[in-house]
Amino acid sequence: MLLEKEKNVLRQIDYWISIQKTGRPNFFAQRLNLSPSTLYQKINYLKDLGGSIDYCRKRQTYYYKQPCELVFEIYFRKK
Repeated sequence: MLLEKEKNVLRQIDYWISIQKTGRPNFFAQRLNLSPSTLYQKINYLKDLGGSIDYCRKRQTYYYKQPCELVFEIYFRKK
């Protein structure tokens, strides 16, 4: 299922960012089997959702500026 695959990719991105072990963007994209442009899109999506993601050139990793947790909620609401 496409939605499950997307959730899995976002969870992986969140995991590596949370432990601050992403490496350079090209390496990170390769690790996730994504193109660099797709990785940037997904990171921007996480930022749009409220994730305070930044990149440290010295440590060569993405990181969260503020602690946060990625949460998925999908449900049906009665009309």
